[in-house]
Order: sequence, then structure tokens, then C-alpha cells
Amino acid sequence: MSGFIKKFQNRVFHKRIFERKSGIIIGVSGGPDSVCLLTIFSLLKDKYQLKLKVCHVNYGLRGKYSDGDENFVKKLAMKSNLEFSGVKFFQKNNSKQNLEESMREFRYDFFEKERQKSGFDYIAVGHNLDDRVETFFLNLLRGTGSGGLVSLREKNNKVIRPLLIFSRKEILEFLESQKQKYRVDQTNQDEKYTRNRIRKVLIPLLEKKFNPKLKKRISDLEDNLLVANLAEKEYSKLLMKKVDWKNLSFDLVKMSKLNDWQKQLVLRQACRETKGNLRNFSRAHIFELEKVLRGYKSIDKEIFIGGLRARISKGRVQFSNQQT
Repeated sequence: MSGFIKKFQNRVFHKRIFERKSGIIIGVSGGPDSVCLLTIFSLLKDKYQLKLKVCHVNYGLRGKYSDGDENFVKKLAMKSNLEFSGVKFFQKNNSKQNLEESMREFRYDFFEKERQKSGFDYIAVGHNLDDRVETFFLNLLRGTGSGGLVSLREKNNKVIRPLLIFSRKEILEFLESQKQKYRVDQTNQDEKYTRNRIRKVLIPLLEKKFNPKLKKRISDLEDNLLVANLAEKEYSKLLMKKVDWKNLSFDLVKMSKLNDWQKQLVLRQACRETKGNLRNFSRAHIFELEKVLRGYKSIDKEIFIGGLRARISKGRVQFSNQQT
């Protein structure tokens, strides 16, 4: 058995990414990373008594090439004697998201529906070490908190990323050793996209001029940030009790007794529990909301900020999603 597969097995069971006899939805685009993921799972299926299903989203952005991707993945699933489920992407007419966000939400919604329908445990996607580092810089340059810098995790609820410790180079070498073909998306070479410029220009420059082990260092930093973020969330939950957080509302008088840092944690947690995430809710939004709450003078008011609706009345602030 190859060193690649041994490394995969050691990591999976050391980190408990999934267990024996797990049911796993494998998201396969047809590119090298997801094909690598499917190849490994197929090789280990019997050894670990895994139940597997291949899922593919046809975004239709590349015409016949997108259809070619779908047919390629379908044949791979048949070759591995696995069930296949595909769907064509469509963007909701009333969606305020950009195309990338819409595709991501559509993809994971589809995977989750298939997971529930099959009664499976996990959704496996093919992100690798290079993806993790690229996403780190992408979010850093866009402007994000520490949570946004660790957006790709090996295990995040039902979503698992078993290839996150492998570089793109290692994955391509493994596929070559298996004589396994894959599809190539030419848009990944177009430097008009920020992620591609990060991959093709920024990271090679930093590796050459500053540290050849940059990717490993960034990955280690993300692991450390993840621990810090988890500790912050636990502390935030304690603070929510102090401000009498219930039914998505808290007491403004009790909130006023916290220091500035604690108030920011409370507002972040309120947003997280109301919206389900902190996407599009920036540090500037927190400061603006904190300023409004600090100036509360017993007059009822309603404000909209960062996708949140905050209604202030009778000494409490009630949060809801702006879209509801």
C-alpha cells in the first residue's frame, strides 16, 4: 500500500475524522482533488466497511465541458460500483448572494439532502493543503476576523476534509501512480480571479523569497487559531448568560456592565446564533451596533445592520434575520 494511503489512514483515525462503517457522501467535481478522494475511499471501502455515494453538481458555466465533467464523474462512480446522484445548479431569482456564494450554498444543501436521504454520517469534500492556504490569504485580503482565517477544517459538524494535510503536488503524484485520469478546469489558470492570482503569484513569491515551508506554517497557524476560536466561543456562551440571552434577545442594562471586549463577543455570538454564521458581519458592523446600543435612551427603535434586524424596546434588544 502506498505511503499516501498510509498517511491518509493515520490522519483519519488519529483525528477521528470518520469511523469504521461510516456512511459517506463524496462530493466529486471531476477535478484532481475530488477524484483523489473518491479513489482512496474506493480502495478503503471494504477494509473499513464504508457505505459510499458519489454526488456531483453541474453548474453549467462551461457548457459542454460542464456536461463532460458530469459524465466523467458518473462513469467513475459506475467503475467503483457506487451509487451516483447529480443535480443541475440554478440560482434563486430573489437571491442577494453573488454567484460564488450561491453555488457554494446550493452545493452543500444538495450534499446534505443526499446525506439525510441516505441516512449517512458525513459529507466528504476534496479540499487540500493548498486550498487551505489560498483561502487563508483570500479571507485575510478581504478583511476577516480570526474565525474567517480557519474556514476550512478537517471536521466541521457533518462535513469532513480528509485531504487537508496533503499538498496539491502530493495528490497529483498519487493520481499518476494510480494511472487515474481527472478533469481540468481551465478557468483555474485565469489570473483575473483573485484566488488564482494568490495561487500562481503570491504564494510562490512568498515561498521563494521568505519561507519555502510557508504552507506548513500557515496550516499550523490555522490549527492554533482554531483552538483559540473554540475557547472564545465557550467564553462567549458564559457572557450570554450574564446578559440574560434568551429567545434571541438580551438585557441592555446587563450588557452595559460588560467591558468593550466582552460586548463585542456578545454581539458576535448574537449574530452567530441569529444568522447561523458571521458571513458579511464585519468588525465595523459590531462597532456600529455597539455604538447604537450604547446611545439607547429608552426610545423604541429598529435598526438593520450586516444582515441583522435589531429591535430595541423596553430595555432589551431583539435580534432576527433581516430577510425574515
